[in-house]
Amino acid sequence: MRAALGARRSRLVRLLLVESSLLALGGGMLGALVARWAIVAFLATNPEPPPYWVTFEVGGTGILFVLGVCVLATLACG
Repeated sequence: MRAALGARRSRLVRLLLVESSLLALGGGMLGALVARWAIVAFLATNPEPPPYWVTFEVGGTGILFVLGVCVLATLACG
């Protein structure tokens, strides 16, 4: 529709990339939130605590991984 109304190719590409990035980041944030809730639920329902050397957390490395996947999804789908 926008192309028929005279929008330039660069503007159309920018709009598609912005839309894809918003969808990817929203999905990534929702996924990280669900992972955090799943960890809390798992630890609450587990009758024994995990060994001291095992930790369950959504740390900085996990968040960076989610961000990287979001960027790749944006570039692949946008």
